[in-house]
Amino acid sequence: MKRLNLAAETYALIVLCIADLLVSGWLIHTGRASEGNPIMDFYLEEGLGTMVLAKVTLVASGLFVAEWTRRYRPVFVRRAMRLALAAYLILLGAALLFNCVAKPCPPNPEATTADAAAVTSFFASRYRLAIHAASGRGYLQTTVW
Repeated sequence: MKRLNLAAETYALIVLCIADLLVSGWLIHTGRASEGNPIMDFYLEEGLGTMVLAKVTLVASGLFVAEWTRRYRPVFVRRAMRLALAAYLILLGAALLFNCVAKPCPPNPEATTADAAAVTSFFASRYRLAIHAASGRGYLQTTVW
């Protein structure tokens, strides 16, 4: 089997996007945040599964183009990917700060632990997101099967 020869920046963006998707899905489902990206908000109105599919499609398309272009312009792509990582981290950090610290949303009283765990049921079967409630606040614990 041939191994994929992806750039380290590509792997970093994949991990960051998955983390963003997990945290966003959980925060939105529990009522602690709202989707700040107008494109993803449009798809979220159609359902969480539609938003996940749109995010995966958009991110995978961009990463495919970047990896294809990297063969011809490796320095440019490396710099562009690093800029994309920095911008993503800054925007994600600002969104989390605004939604979770500056204006904390009250937790959704109807959201139970089972409901919150169902948010991630569409992810790969090798990962399970367990959400536990402790004194009114939730925390994430990711385990690998």
